Amino acid sequence: MTPSRACHLHIRVLIMDEIHDGIILGGGCAGLALAREICMTGKALKVVIIEPRVVYEEDRTWCFWTQVKDTVRPDPAAEWDSWTFSVAGVRIVHRGGTWRYVLMRSRDYYDHALSVIRSFPHIRLQLGMRAGGIKLDHGLCSVEAGGTRLLSRWVVDTRPPSQERLAAAPFTQAFCGLELETDCDIFDPRAAVLMGDMRVIDEGFAFDYVLPLTPRRALFEHTVFSRTPPVSSVLSDTCRTRAHAVYGNGVRYLREERGWIPMGLPLYPDTAGPVIRAGVTGGAVRASSGYAFRRIQRWASACALTLANGGAPLAMGLYGSAASFMDRVFLQAMAQHEDRTPGYFLKIARALSGDRFARFMSDEAGAMDWLRIVAALPKRDFLSAMGSAIVRHAR
Repeated sequence: MTPSRACHLHIRVLIMDEIHDGIILGGGCAGLALAREICMTGKALKVVIIEPRVVYEEDRTWCFWTQVKDTVRPDPAAEWDSWTFSVAGVRIVHRGGTWRYVLMRSRDYYDHALSVIRSFPHIRLQLGMRAGGIKLDHGLCSVEAGGTRLLSRWVVDTRPPSQERLAAAPFTQAFCGLELETDCDIFDPRAAVLMGDMRVIDEGFAFDYVLPLTPRRALFEHTVFSRTPPVSSVLSDTCRTRAHAVYGNGVRYLREERGWIPMGLPLYPDTAGPVIRAGVTGGAVRASSGYAFRRIQRWASACALTLANGGAPLAMGLYGSAASFMDRVFLQAMAQHEDRTPGYFLKIARALSGDRFARFMSDEAGAMDWLRIVAALPKRDFLSAMGSAIVRHAR
């Protein structure tokens, strides 16, 4: 072998060693879920996760419904077999048979995912680094991160949506949550308050969300559906004022979490790799409710299996065109009749049993579940909203 050919071969091998199988942009809920599931396949894919944060902290909670027979990783921190709704003194209680409402602490979720990922040396988590744009370069994906160009066969972008894109969502669900403790037994640990004291306010539609952890401790959230997200500091002050009004002076605040969720966010084209978007940007959020955790976990499992078999990453999809259309209609009805929104939610709660409601919220509703919902909602409002939603979608 001539020296020039040997040098050429060495350079080629060096370049190939620097090519990753994949790059995951963002190490939050969706990014960690995908990396964890890739590890669970046992396939030695060379993947790097680019995450701006320097350390993982308990910064949020995720809640969702799961069936008793399901395996959830890690174990939820709390669960409830009943949940309630109320408006203007009317209270509806749902009792789950095979379904439970559960709470996942971000601390537990991060710790579990990171412990799995760190046990697989071919998956590298790069903290404290921001990624730039994504380019396609001779069949490979190129990403600038931390002054270095990374090459890979595919990219899954789980980074949050841009402010411009967030502004295009017809509604936002903004919340401030306080984990609080009282001096006496106040809370019923068996029942979660999903939508308590639903009411119309100047900003839109608000309700209390209360997850009792013990008779003296709970996560209390003030939640607002509005066209424009409230200022964070105002939301926080309102939440504390609300908690004080409900529970009195003997309340201690242990921690606070805040966030806002775009509802009905316009999506990018639903196509397969080599570059796809996932998480909130990729359509994980249920437009009519804001729930996303269960969708993300299902997608991560399916996507990891496809990657392990040599395929391109899977887009998150819309989870049924009919359901997505009905969600758009519901948001349109909310926009046209904000003062009637509490009644809409109460009618849905009254029309469904606990298990039917959990199925509906978990993207597993059957035909009879949908028929019950359609029959319960006011026909004139929703026929008008349907026409408007069709026109908006056609533009």
